[in-house]
Amino acid sequence: MSREESICLEIVEAIAEHDGTTPEKLHPPLHDAIETDALDALFTPDDADRRPSAVEFTYDEYTVRVDADAEITITDLEATADRPATSQAEGPSHRNDTPYC
Repeated sequence: MSREESICLEIVEAIAEHDGTTPEKLHPPLHDAIETDALDALFTPDDADRRPSAVEFTYDEYTVRVDADAEITITDLEATADRPATSQAEGPSHRNDTPYC
């Protein structure tokens, strides 16, 4: 998988899309929930052999999961086991130099 932007920026964009807002309006910033430099380091394109099978963390009212292939899944914390409100980030990545991470 080839990615042109950091996994953290992709996560911010996925959360914003799931939340029905723009990345600029997300609060708190992602770095309040997880060490973004470390997360980006885990998912560098040139080091795919050292990626974890998955990373999962809580951001605001969501559980964020990033699989080894960098697939991002956002799940509402309040979702029940029977009907989870989940979305997955899909499609090509776009470069966006913004301070959300």
